[in-house]
Amino acid sequence: MAPLLKDEAYGMFVDIDGTRTELDKAACEAVRSTLKVIAGGKLAGGSDPWLTTGQAAEELGVSRRTLTRILDRGEIPYERYGTGHRRLRMSDVLRYRDAESARRKEALENLREISYKGGLDDLDMIEGYLAQFGVGE
Repeated sequence: MAPLLKDEAYGMFVDIDGTRTELDKAACEAVRSTLKVIAGGKLAGGSDPWLTTGQAAEELGVSRRTLTRILDRGEIPYERYGTGHRRLRMSDVLRYRDAESARRKEALENLREISYKGGLDDLDMIEGYLAQFGVGE
């Protein structure tokens, strides 16, 4: 990485390989805003960084192919740049992640309730079922 405005250095970025890059004030603020977003904070100064599909997939913990399917279904807005590469707003990706997490929690809670009402959480019933097959004897 090449230094950004070396004469007006405001901060330092140290890459995993030890490469040091001096950053100007605007670059430092962009890094801070991005870290706040990742940590669940609000966007500072109206900044909402653009992500590549690879970055968005990593943020969501899915493959690029899965992200492409999500985008094709229109579940996350995006824009196309250059030769058709998609770019997504960090806030849209985080909004989707949070909504998906809430949806999964609700589904799990519904499954627990159904299991409880149907007696599927009864250990004696499970042991009796397994005993039919000679398991646990």
